[in-house]
Amino acid sequence: MDSEIFPLIQFPNPRQGDREPQYIWAQWNWAAEYIKGVMADVIPPGEAIETFIRDMTRLIASFRPTLSENQLCLRCKLGLKYSIAVSNNFNPYTDQGADIPYTDDIQNVYNTRLTELWVQLRNHYCHTTDYRKSQECVQGPDETVNHFLDWLKKVYRAQSGMTEPTPWVDDGPYVQQLKYVFITNMFPNYSRYIRKLLITRRTFALNDVVEYARNAERMRNEDENQDRETKKRLDKAKL
Repeated sequence: MDSEIFPLIQFPNPRQGDREPQYIWAQWNWAAEYIKGVMADVIPPGEAIETFIRDMTRLIASFRPTLSENQLCLRCKLGLKYSIAVSNNFNPYTDQGADIPYTDDIQNVYNTRLTELWVQLRNHYCHTTDYRKSQECVQGPDETVNHFLDWLKKVYRAQSGMTEPTPWVDDGPYVQQLKYVFITNMFPNYSRYIRKLLITRRTFALNDVVEYARNAERMRNEDENQDRETKKRLDKAKL
């Protein structure tokens, strides 16, 4: 059925005991709109393919979809790009045309075909290292620190040629290089503020540097508000 898939979800087992598990797995009607909601939180593969595969792996372990249901999830996320990213030789069915159910056996055909699918996606979304893309991300004079950092992270994740650490570790070559680009390309006044006050910025964590940038942003906003108030008072005095 194209409009619905039926993943496995856990329910409390009313017969739990010595020989009965605490939970039982049952199929639940998962409508297409619900698929969109779940996949909305999965990062697009074009931004970070390894993060996408990691999130999909966690989703699969949680909902236990069949291979064809995995295919529907991918089609939902990729849209028309699915046929380009995934070749036609990916087959979610058995030779008899039956759907292949979830299993955690890594030797099973379910997981071997998933592995083949991940390889196809990695090959399609593999990016060459291009630091120029990150260097072109320059904070605008009216752009907030948070917005600039989010934008820079997306570009850096896709073009750095390195894998984003999972879980996030505020150290290491990936984050240190991101921190360098962040300081260099932020609004010049913020960058000067950090270089002047944060002498040990080379060893400081990225989150600490971000807090200094946010403080510089607050000071700038306060100064601009004060200048506007002063101008208003002067204009009023002239009248």
